Amino acid sequence: MLKTVLNSLLFCFVFCTSTSVFAQVVKFSGVVKESDNKTVVPFAKVIIKDSNMGAVTDVDGKFTLTIDFQGAKEKVLMIRFTGFKEYTQTITPTSPTNLEIKLESEVVTLNEVVVSSSRMSERILEAPVSIQRLSAQQIMATSSGNFYAGLKNLRGVDMATSSAGFQ
Repeated sequence: MLKTVLNSLLFCFVFCTSTSVFAQVVKFSGVVKESDNKTVVPFAKVIIKDSNMGAVTDVDGKFTLTIDFQGAKEKVLMIRFTGFKEYTQTITPTSPTNLEIKLESEVVTLNEVVVSSSRMSERILEAPVSIQRLSAQQIMATSSGNFYAGLKNLRGVDMATSSAGFQ
Protein backbone atom coordinates (compact mmCIF):
# COMPACT_ATOMS: atom_id res chain seq x y z
CA MET A 1 0.00 0.00 0.00
CA LEU A 2 2.78 2.41 0.95
CA LYS A 3 4.64 1.52 -2.23
CA THR A 4 1.56 2.36 -4.34
CA VAL A 5 1.16 5.75 -2.63
CA LEU A 6 4.85 6.56 -3.11
CA ASN A 7 4.67 5.55 -6.78
CA SER A 8 1.60 7.74 -7.23
CA LEU A 9 3.31 10.72 -5.60
CA LEU A 10 6.44 10.17 -7.68
CA PHE A 11 4.35 9.98 -10.85
CA CYS A 12 2.51 13.22 -9.93
CA PHE A 13 5.81 14.97 -9.17
CA VAL A 14 7.40 13.87 -12.46
CA PHE A 15 4.26 14.76 -14.44
CA CYS A 16 3.94 18.23 -12.88
CA THR A 17 7.62 19.11 -13.33
CA SER A 18 7.70 17.84 -16.92
CA THR A 19 4.66 19.89 -17.96
CA SER A 20 6.10 23.01 -16.37
CA VAL A 21 9.32 22.49 -18.36
CA PHE A 22 7.50 22.11 -21.68
CA ALA A 23 4.85 24.78 -21.12
CA GLN A 24 6.94 27.83 -20.34
CA VAL A 25 4.79 30.87 -20.80
CA VAL A 26 6.53 34.12 -19.89
CA LYS A 27 4.96 37.57 -19.80
CA PHE A 28 7.31 40.27 -21.09
CA SER A 29 6.61 43.96 -20.76
CA GLY A 30 8.63 47.01 -21.59
CA VAL A 31 8.89 50.43 -23.12
CA VAL A 32 10.18 51.48 -26.54
CA LYS A 33 12.16 54.73 -26.68
CA GLU A 34 14.26 56.68 -29.15
CA SER A 35 17.97 56.21 -28.55
CA ASP A 36 18.75 59.90 -29.26
CA ASN A 37 16.46 61.81 -26.93
CA LYS A 38 14.83 59.03 -24.87
CA THR A 39 11.29 60.00 -25.93
CA VAL A 40 8.79 57.16 -26.14
CA VAL A 41 7.79 55.64 -29.48
CA PRO A 42 4.02 55.11 -29.58
CA PHE A 43 2.38 52.49 -31.84
CA ALA A 44 5.55 50.56 -32.69
CA LYS A 45 5.10 46.90 -33.71
CA VAL A 46 6.54 44.34 -31.29
CA ILE A 47 6.52 40.86 -32.82
CA ILE A 48 8.07 37.44 -32.35
CA LYS A 49 9.93 36.39 -35.49
CA ASP A 50 8.40 33.50 -37.45
CA SER A 51 5.20 33.44 -35.40
CA ASN A 52 1.84 35.16 -35.21
CA MET A 53 2.48 36.58 -31.73
CA GLY A 54 2.87 40.31 -31.37
CA ALA A 55 1.75 43.55 -29.78
CA VAL A 56 1.69 47.29 -30.43
CA THR A 57 3.06 49.88 -28.05
CA ASP A 58 0.53 52.25 -26.52
CA VAL A 59 0.71 56.07 -26.45
CA ASP A 60 3.32 55.87 -23.68
CA GLY A 61 5.49 53.42 -25.67
CA LYS A 62 4.64 50.52 -23.32
CA PHE A 63 3.81 46.98 -24.38
CA THR A 64 2.98 43.63 -22.83
CA LEU A 65 3.54 40.36 -24.66
CA THR A 66 2.94 36.83 -23.39
CA ILE A 67 5.28 34.36 -25.08
CA ASP A 68 4.86 30.59 -25.07
CA PHE A 69 8.30 29.04 -25.50
CA GLN A 70 6.78 25.54 -25.95
CA GLY A 71 9.87 23.48 -26.70
CA ALA A 72 11.94 26.41 -27.99
CA LYS A 73 14.98 27.51 -26.02
CA GLU A 74 14.86 31.04 -27.38
CA LYS A 75 12.80 33.37 -29.56
CA VAL A 76 13.67 36.52 -31.48
CA LEU A 77 11.85 39.70 -30.49
CA MET A 78 11.57 42.27 -33.29
CA ILE A 79 10.49 45.91 -32.96
CA ARG A 80 9.61 47.94 -36.05
CA PHE A 81 8.56 51.52 -36.59
CA THR A 82 8.78 53.79 -39.62
CA GLY A 83 11.82 56.04 -39.51
CA PHE A 84 13.79 53.72 -37.19
CA LYS A 85 16.10 50.77 -37.73
CA GLU A 86 14.58 47.38 -37.00
CA TYR A 87 15.56 46.20 -33.51
CA THR A 88 16.04 42.50 -32.77
CA GLN A 89 16.78 40.82 -29.46
CA THR A 90 17.02 37.13 -28.61
CA ILE A 91 15.01 36.24 -25.50
CA THR A 92 14.81 33.07 -23.43
CA PRO A 93 12.46 31.99 -20.64
CA THR A 94 15.11 33.15 -18.16
CA SER A 95 15.57 36.62 -19.76
CA PRO A 96 14.56 39.69 -17.75
CA THR A 97 10.84 40.29 -18.24
CA ASN A 98 10.97 44.09 -18.02
CA LEU A 99 12.61 45.44 -21.19
CA GLU A 100 13.73 48.91 -22.20
CA ILE A 101 14.26 49.05 -25.94
CA LYS A 102 16.02 51.94 -27.65
CA LEU A 103 15.42 52.40 -31.38
CA GLU A 104 17.98 54.16 -33.55
CA SER A 105 16.65 56.60 -36.12
CA GLU A 106 17.18 55.81 -39.77
CA VAL A 107 17.24 58.28 -42.63
CA VAL A 108 15.70 56.94 -45.79
CA THR A 109 16.14 58.95 -48.95
CA LEU A 110 13.43 58.35 -51.49
CA ASN A 111 13.37 59.20 -55.16
CA GLU A 112 11.25 62.01 -56.47
CA VAL A 113 7.70 61.11 -57.48
CA VAL A 114 5.79 63.15 -60.05
CA VAL A 115 2.03 62.83 -60.07
CA SER A 116 0.13 64.38 -62.93
CA SER A 117 -3.41 64.09 -64.10
CA SER A 118 -5.88 65.44 -66.59
CA ARG A 119 -9.61 65.30 -66.71
CA MET A 120 -9.53 63.22 -69.86
CA SER A 121 -7.76 59.91 -69.94
CA GLU A 122 -5.05 59.38 -72.52
CA ARG A 123 -7.12 56.71 -74.26
CA ILE A 124 -9.89 59.20 -74.94
CA LEU A 125 -7.39 61.47 -76.65
CA GLU A 126 -6.26 58.55 -78.83
CA ALA A 127 -9.83 57.52 -79.69
CA PRO A 128 -10.83 57.81 -83.38
CA VAL A 129 -13.85 60.00 -82.58
CA SER A 130 -14.41 63.70 -82.36
CA ILE A 131 -14.07 65.05 -78.85
CA GLN A 132 -15.08 68.53 -77.83
CA ARG A 133 -14.73 69.95 -74.33
CA LEU A 134 -16.76 72.65 -72.67
CA SER A 135 -15.06 74.30 -69.70
CA ALA A 136 -16.79 76.06 -66.83
CA GLN A 137 -15.73 79.43 -68.25
CA GLN A 138 -17.19 78.55 -71.63
CA ILE A 139 -20.46 77.52 -69.98
CA MET A 140 -20.63 80.89 -68.21
CA ALA A 141 -19.85 82.72 -71.46
CA THR A 142 -22.65 81.06 -73.50
CA SER A 143 -25.47 83.30 -74.53
CA SER A 144 -27.97 80.58 -73.62
CA GLY A 145 -30.24 80.87 -70.65
CA ASN A 146 -29.12 77.63 -69.00
CA PHE A 147 -26.54 74.85 -69.07
CA TYR A 148 -28.57 72.53 -71.29
CA ALA A 149 -29.09 75.15 -73.93
CA GLY A 150 -25.33 75.71 -74.01
CA LEU A 151 -24.80 72.00 -74.67
CA LYS A 152 -26.94 72.26 -77.84
CA ASN A 153 -24.20 74.33 -79.45
CA LEU A 154 -21.62 71.53 -79.24
CA ARG A 155 -20.80 69.51 -82.33
CA GLY A 156 -22.60 66.17 -82.40
CA VAL A 157 -24.97 66.93 -79.50
CA ASP A 158 -28.70 66.68 -80.14
CA MET A 159 -31.03 67.66 -77.30
CA ALA A 160 -34.50 66.17 -77.07
CA THR A 161 -37.19 67.72 -74.97
CA SER A 162 -39.47 65.07 -73.50
CA SER A 163 -42.05 67.40 -71.99
CA ALA A 164 -42.57 71.03 -71.22
CA GLY A 165 -39.55 72.32 -69.26
CA PHE A 166 -37.77 68.96 -68.86
CA GLN A 167 -34.72 68.22 -70.91
